[in-house]
Amino acid sequence: MTDFKGGFFGLFLRESPHETALIIVLSLLAALFQASALVLVTDGAEGARTGVEHPHHLYYALASILAFSLCKQVALRRAVAMAESTASDIAMRIALRLRDAELQDIERIGADRIHARLTRDTATLSSAAWIAVLSLQIIALLAACLLYVLSVSPIGFCAMAGIVTLSIWAYRPGHRRQEAVAAAASAAEERFFGITRHILEGFNELKVAPAKARELYHRFFLPASEEALERRRELGRHSAWGMVLLDLCIYAILGTVALGLTQMDVITGVVLLLSVTYYLWEHIIGLFSYIPYLMRSRAALRRLDELEQELAELPAAGAGAEAEFEAFELREVRFHYPRRGDSHFSVGPIDLTVRRGETLFVVGANGSGKSTLLKLLTGLYRADEGELLLNGAPVEAADLRPLYSAVFTDYHLFDRLYGVERIDHGLAEGLLQDLQLSGKTRLEGDRFSTTRLSTGQRKRLALIAACLEQRPVLIFDEWTADQDPGFRRYFYHQLLPQLKAEGRTVIAVTHDDRYFHRADRVIHMELGRITDLPQGGVCA
Repeated sequence: MTDFKGGFFGLFLRESPHETALIIVLSLLAALFQASALVLVTDGAEGARTGVEHPHHLYYALASILAFSLCKQVALRRAVAMAESTASDIAMRIALRLRDAELQDIERIGADRIHARLTRDTATLSSAAWIAVLSLQIIALLAACLLYVLSVSPIGFCAMAGIVTLSIWAYRPGHRRQEAVAAAASAAEERFFGITRHILEGFNELKVAPAKARELYHRFFLPASEEALERRRELGRHSAWGMVLLDLCIYAILGTVALGLTQMDVITGVVLLLSVTYYLWEHIIGLFSYIPYLMRSRAALRRLDELEQELAELPAAGAGAEAEFEAFELREVRFHYPRRGDSHFSVGPIDLTVRRGETLFVVGANGSGKSTLLKLLTGLYRADEGELLLNGAPVEAADLRPLYSAVFTDYHLFDRLYGVERIDHGLAEGLLQDLQLSGKTRLEGDRFSTTRLSTGQRKRLALIAACLEQRPVLIFDEWTADQDPGFRRYFYHQLLPQLKAEGRTVIAVTHDDRYFHRADRVIHMELGRITDLPQGGVCA
């Protein structure tokens, strides 16, 4: 688990304890050498003013600067490498959990949310490593310099510590608000990017429908953009207030040392203290400038942790195993979609037996439950009631999955035949020829030379890929809907008989009533149930 508690170094300690410990040691050494260089230079300057020479201070200072540069460089390089590795490990863990998750869980979590976590948040996490290391070095430098001030002037140290403590106390409420604003800014940006994705993916539809484009732009895109902008501005205002408070803190220290304690003649090493304070000013400003980035990174880490925990709590999906079958059966199966307002759709009870070598058509009006039935058959949806049987024996849905190759309505066309051990290139060439794709793409090894095809061509290529997997059951969800009449005739008159002759089972959702006679059996879905086929065999 990611577990963002403890911040970046807490995460890194859990992921790579030895490497993190080395980075922390190097960062502390870098701060120590940097403070040593400052002390040696100021001591040398004070000695030159008072006539007390320190002949070796210059060489020690140069050696400290070189050691500081080396430690800082090595710490930053190793931190960036470790952060990239950690981000990759987190992404890999999430990907593996996604592989084992169920479709219902992915739909509930949201594909957009998962994509944002795996891309933007992991990138934010990996890019924040050097900021975290620099922040640690600055804090260590501040601590070392304050200890040095304490050794020179306890009173000056108490004055500086008191002012810094008061400033931190004054800054805390604004910091908490800044964290809330940073989270709100991130959420607003996510909504903005989501609408931007709609514009890019729906470019054609928006281009031919100006009214739709105007409404999307004015009612949704502009408000989302303005909200994200306002959140970023508000975050900037809080950051500016922090910088102003920092300036006030620095001037308070300078004024207290230079004007207050000096006039009271209760402090020694005034020039030294002023030099140290002024030197630290730049580093403190840098530390404050890192805070917004650290907040964004911490928010990204929190979101990654929430997603990983959510996925970890899901029941693991079974992998299934290859099995011979004579028949599989759905018995008294019911499935209920989550209620949305007054809408509540359910499927079942379903009693259905599918036999080996059978060609089965599933017909019915849109929204009747045909695609849901396919998802229940393939185990993409878990049935709320009832049982699945394979060759008469109860099984889990995962046990049926190795039987299937499918082309769903919302299919994804992979450019490679994953998981196919023996590819029949002769069959592939024949199918490409039959479906008029041989001049458009070709199968090179296990990969198609291109998938940049028209909508109908891509769907024909998806069918070819499904056939090449050589699974005993093929599922086609309205495959012919995007095809010309010639390819429909090929599907019903040539491909289906060929598959049947090979002993393969075909389950096809279709509205092509003129071809119903090509099936061994036609089942009709209506309101989530299997009913008698309407008179005349025509489905809306």
